Amino acid sequence: MKTIDRLATLLQTSFGELAEQSAAESKVIKRRRKFDASTLAKSFILAMLAKPTANEEDIASMAASVGLT
Repeated sequence: MKTIDRLATLLQTSFGELAEQSAAESKVIKRRRKFDASTLAKSFILAMLAKPTANEEDIASMAASVGLT
């Protein structure tokens, strides 16, 4: 159970505060519409975990899976 707890904490940090901090530093999100730092991070990370050679279509499909349309 410790492993699952650690993984949960890591993912929450990656999709939350770390994503927000990275977005602010890189200025990758100019204005918030459909994407915010968390949904952008989820889309990229989960797409790459599912398919390490993910292309734009794979990432867009994952974005739809995490609730973006």
